[in-house]
Amino acid sequence: MAYGDEPFLFEVGSLVAHFSRLKDMRHARGRCYSRVLHLMVLAKLAGHDKPEVLADWARPRTEGLVKLLKLKRATMPYPMTYGRVLAKAVDPHPRPLL
Repeated sequence: MAYGDEPFLFEVGSLVAHFSRLKDMRHARGRCYSRVLHLMVLAKLAGHDKPEVLADWARPRTEGLVKLLKLKRATMPYPMTYGRVLAKAVDPHPRPLL
């Protein structure tokens, strides 16, 4: 992967630490924002950025993504879920960890 002209690597696990600090603004039932954020980042790295395309990218990769991200459920979010997360689910100003 390249950033500008310089290649770089990152650990998928490092995203977990960052995303775990974010506060999900939705009702507790059905929360899967960390999983959705991971999938969104991976899909974006693959060149996709619209909710429908994110869902279409993840669906055929379910088995591999479940293993990679150590997901509890072997299902991928619907396009509407990606849209909700992008629109309002995550507080962009997380409080510092104490």
